Amino acid sequence: MWTMGSVIAYPSVVSQDLSSYNTTIYGSPIVLTSLQLDALSGLAALGCLPGSWLIGAVMVVLGRRFSMMVIAVMAMLSWLGVALLPSVPGLLVARFVSGAAAGGASVCINTYRAEVTDVHWRGTLSVIINLGVQFGQLVTMAVGYNARYFTVAFVNIVIPMVLLLSVLWLPES
Repeated sequence: MWTMGSVIAYPSVVSQDLSSYNTTIYGSPIVLTSLQLDALSGLAALGCLPGSWLIGAVMVVLGRRFSMMVIAVMAMLSWLGVALLPSVPGLLVARFVSGAAAGGASVCINTYRAEVTDVHWRGTLSVIINLGVQFGQLVTMAVGYNARYFTVAFVNIVIPMVLLLSVLWLPES
């Protein structure tokens, strides 16, 4: 759920960074209009719904564990796209994909948690999952305070990588 938090907080990092520097990771100029800056948030939110539907279908057919791997790969690709794509359309598409990953995570991870945890641990794990959203926001904003937008995107890749590697050892629900 860190991914969801980072997706929510990221537009603040980008708008602040690009208002100061206006360059991509390659040093080429990039200028976003106010509408495009708004779209950075809106496209992520818009991606949540189809992401939820897509992962819901994958969960039914291929299981929760495989679905979490798909979410991790989607999140990693979206953050790589945000960091490395030197164009506004590429940045916007990557943000849509990050929203789809966050929407899919909200469905799949909560379902998995409910199915595999003992009754006595469900409440605690629910709190931990929700804290992940706030932690993702906090880390994204803290790193973004003094780092370029593409650096923050690289930092945000870490948790999907950890998820992908850790899911290999989880049981199927």
